[in-house]
Amino acid sequence: MNKSITQDMAYRQSFMKYAAKYGVNQASRKYNKSRSYIYFWKRMQKDPTFLPDPLVFFT
Repeated sequence: MNKSITQDMAYRQSFMKYAAKYGVNQASRKYNKSRSYIYFWKRMQKDPTFLPDPLVFFT
């Protein structure tokens, strides 16, 4: 994987801006990401200390 962290962050920022403008459903279709993934990052933008319980999140 050759992508740098900043490329990942820029990509995430672009779909979060799109989601804010057009809605989560439309953004999930355009960027081929699940709505729960977008809602997760929306929550992380509000509260950077938020981390879900890994046992609940990844099962």
